[in-house]
Amino acid sequence: MSAVLLDFKNGFRGLVRRPGFTFVAVFILALGIGANIAGFSLLNTLVLGIVQLPDADRLVTLHEEIPVEGAHFWDLSAPNYLDFKRNATSFESTGVWTSRRVNLSREVKGISVQAGRVSWDLFPTLGVEPMLGRGFTELEDRYEGPNVAVLGNALWRSHFGADSTVLGRTILVNGSSYEVVGVLPTGPILPFTLSSTTVDLYVPIAFTPQELESRGSHGLWAVGRLKPGVDVETADLELKRIGSELARLYPEENANRTGAVYAIQDEAARFTRAPLAVLMAVVVLVLLIACSNIASLLLARGIERRRELAVRTAMGAGAWALIRQSMSESLMLGLLGGIGGLAIGRMLMNVIPNLLPFIPELGNVTLDSRSLLFALLVSLAAALVFGTLPALQSARLNPAEVLKQGARGSGGKQQQRARSILVILQITLATVLLVTAGLLLRSFGKLQEVDPGFQPDHLLTTSCVRADVKYPDFEARRALYESLATQISTLPGVEVAALTDTLPLGSFRMRNTYAVEGQPQPPGHWLLAFERSVTNDFFSTMGIPVLRGRPFTDFDTDRDVAIVNQHLAYRHWPGQDPIGKRVTLSGSDRWRTVVGVVGNVLQDTLIESSTAEAYKPLAQENRFQYLSFAVRVHGDPLEVAPALEAAIHEIDPELALYETRTGAEMIGRQLRIGSAGTTLVTGFGLLALALASVGLYGVVSLMVGLRTREIVIRMALGARVSDVLRMILGGGLRRVALGTFIGLAVAFGLAHGISGLLYGVSPRDLTTYVAAPLLVLVAAMLACIVPAHRAATVHPVKALREE
Repeated sequence: MSAVLLDFKNGFRGLVRRPGFTFVAVFILALGIGANIAGFSLLNTLVLGIVQLPDADRLVTLHEEIPVEGAHFWDLSAPNYLDFKRNATSFESTGVWTSRRVNLSREVKGISVQAGRVSWDLFPTLGVEPMLGRGFTELEDRYEGPNVAVLGNALWRSHFGADSTVLGRTILVNGSSYEVVGVLPTGPILPFTLSSTTVDLYVPIAFTPQELESRGSHGLWAVGRLKPGVDVETADLELKRIGSELARLYPEENANRTGAVYAIQDEAARFTRAPLAVLMAVVVLVLLIACSNIASLLLARGIERRRELAVRTAMGAGAWALIRQSMSESLMLGLLGGIGGLAIGRMLMNVIPNLLPFIPELGNVTLDSRSLLFALLVSLAAALVFGTLPALQSARLNPAEVLKQGARGSGGKQQQRARSILVILQITLATVLLVTAGLLLRSFGKLQEVDPGFQPDHLLTTSCVRADVKYPDFEARRALYESLATQISTLPGVEVAALTDTLPLGSFRMRNTYAVEGQPQPPGHWLLAFERSVTNDFFSTMGIPVLRGRPFTDFDTDRDVAIVNQHLAYRHWPGQDPIGKRVTLSGSDRWRTVVGVVGNVLQDTLIESSTAEAYKPLAQENRFQYLSFAVRVHGDPLEVAPALEAAIHEIDPELALYETRTGAEMIGRQLRIGSAGTTLVTGFGLLALALASVGLYGVVSLMVGLRTREIVIRMALGARVSDVLRMILGGGLRRVALGTFIGLAVAFGLAHGISGLLYGVSPRDLTTYVAAPLLVLVAAMLACIVPAHRAATVHPVKALREE
């Protein structure tokens, strides 16, 4: 033990005696480790955070599955969920929830918040205990039961001042009074990353009689806690059996429908697994480059110390003693790099949420105990990676040969070969990263050229939720729509305005079933279309072209009419005139005559393919509480925003607006998703290239120093400056060429792994595979030119004197 402590003590002294070397090595290592800490923290927050719930390995999600145009329903209907709950024996308990936007009124002005409708047993199933008060009771989770609410921790702090006396207070939710009975703690409560929402307020789900009878109406998310000893596969088989039985009993709604169970960790990672896997692979490659760089530095330093090591060996030091001393120094470098990595990782974790402000969970990214443990493990692993080769090389010294070579020995062919291999490895990994970054950059460029189907210029949109308590019947809602449309159309600077229940690329989207007259579907197969209710001027306001027929008019208010998009028309009536054809929407038996065909509009993301869309007059809408506004203005849309809000509140002060943004911001929000990931990968790719260039510079500089006598003799015998430059540059660029070739081959072989993240670009894009090696070549030339120039301008007399 004393020998080990002595090795660490000597290693520390050695690092202190060479502060320049120590600083460079620690800084390079800190960059690699910091990138890995930041990447792991993202993974920890977005994927692993849910496992912080008690006994999370027993938590699963429950679904219905059915093939619909190549997709699946992932949510449940109330009757099917209750049948699963009653008949399944694999679960200790289950809970269900859905979410919607609501108006929360306090004092004068209301706010719009996301509310979760949850069953009384959901919180106990998840193992979540309110920090204040209590959760819901079974009696409260009944139709026409008492109105009670539980506050989310963030809402409690931001709008209730973290007041511990909030229990028992009355709040207005969509105009109805609710008593606050509890406040939830911070941290993960519901796996709402599954439904892409963040919840501020919770109320009992209290199924209505209509929901309990609507077996074909879906929209619920469910979670279950497995009984001890029951695994996911067993529960999945049981739910599939129950689903098959329900399909037999209710063939009209449940044909071809079955149940499914997934581990909650797998479900949480469903949308983030691919991009996070790419990010983690990138940062690991950066760390490997950093490690190989430091290994090169240690090998170079080993040449300086070879005489010392040879003397120690000659005096009786064994190979294990030399290895132990070398590894102790590497471990100290690793720990110092880990400390620096924590600082750099913390900086990156502060930057990433700003790149992705639309992912609120990133605000919770922090260095928790798992992140700290990861930092320690990766620091130790890095020390082993970069320290092993120099340690083995130090143990293989031939004392007689080293002492014979004197002060300017080369370190042997093995060390020269090892340094070359490390440089080639760095260039290979950097090339792989640059190809990946190049593909993502090309994809992002294509994404910016996508036509969303509407004209975002001079467009302003906003949304709200209407209170059914205030507008209880169909006529009251229709009068509200007409008043709002008239009011905002007369605003100064407004060219045209419209209302709709949902906007393109918004947070609320729904696909409903439809049918085409004369084209019946087989049992258990449904056609799905994005359905939207709009006022007459919606298409001109949004800049959606009317390709055939006409838009809606005032005469269509009570007529059974519909407008379909080009995708739906071409799919069902290719080569025919769609005008006059008939469809049903939302599963009703009400046949609507097609009066117009409009262009395709992107609904979810900019990378989606065209899908069926159908429109009907907003005056006929009686289902959803959501209401959105769109205005096309003559100048800057943001200048009209205050007047738009004032005009809406003049009609109804309780309509709390949310997501007020311009058309450019609607597109920009989608672009930021691709931009942030591309920026991160590109940044790490350039960092990798910089580290590889530093490694190449170090090796070429060392080679120049070791070959000074040879260069001087060559010049004395008549070699020209260009000959020396060619010799030095050739040696460095040969390594670069080999590393680049291997890197291109590896990138080409692995390209299919990121194909799902690309849009409009082949994973084997020729432009990228040409640009990446050119960039590597430029960086390599810059790394080699300085030591090459120094070699070509060396003064013979001075060099020989130093020898």
